[in-house]
Amino acid sequence: MFLPDQTRQHAVFERLRQGILTGTLPSGARLPPTRALATELGVARQTVVLAYERLSAEGYVRARTGSGTYVAADLPDAAH
Repeated sequence: MFLPDQTRQHAVFERLRQGILTGTLPSGARLPPTRALATELGVARQTVVLAYERLSAEGYVRARTGSGTYVAADLPDAAH
């Protein structure tokens, strides 16, 4: 089934967001590298990069240059 890129990106975003909200991805957990997750999910790396950027913009994760992307300690108010 073909999904437009924006739909794929939203699906990746929601999957990760739900993992964060349910505690499957706890505070401080390191997210997989974008290339590895893209390969695992069968999507383009850019799809995962955009999902990570949205998670960061909304306050769910924090990127640490040279170290990776981690689940934020303090989630956005809307997530509580």
